[in-house]
Parts: sequence; structure tokens; C-alpha cells
Amino acid sequence: MIDTFIKAIPFAYDKLDKTNFTINVEITGCCGGTYTLEKIDRSTAFIDDLESKNKVSISQEEFWKLVTNSKPKSDIKFECRGDKEITDQFLAVVAVMS
Repeated sequence: MIDTFIKAIPFAYDKLDKTNFTINVEITGCCGGTYTLEKIDRSTAFIDDLESKNKVSISQEEFWKLVTNSKPKSDIKFECRGDKEITDQFLAVVAVMS
């Protein structure tokens, strides 16, 4: 499921007006992984691993709750560093409409 939900991340970042950045997304847990997202102009896509100054780290349990709207966004626990506008956009990720 995590591999499917990951595909929602670029769509959330397409809505962000800011461009020309990367962000590392780390999903912790046995089903997790580390992903690097790049947005150049209006193109947002995952790329090969690249260290970014922007990073979000979230447990697989919290990620699942985020993308399924099973928990209020304000209660989602995640760690971040870097540009706050970029890292806060992570809370806009939705994979399943509820």
C-alpha cells in the first residue's frame, strides 16, 4: 500500500507555487523507504536519490493516516528540515478521498 500511496506525493507538490527544489521523503518502518522528489518549473517527479536540504521523515503508520485522511492534518506527527513552505506542503498529500 505504501508504494501506491507514495504516488500521491508529486500531485500535492504540483499545487505548490514554488519551483526548482528537491525534497527527501523518508517513510520509516518495514514497508517504508526514502524517496527524492524534484520540482523544476511545472514538472514534479521522483528522481534517483539525491541529498536535499529539504527533508520530511514520517512513520509508515502516520503516513497511512495522512494519505487516507484518517487523522486531522494538525495531529500528524512528522519531522522536517529545510524550507518550511516546501516541507509543510507534505501535509497536502492525499491518496484516498474520505
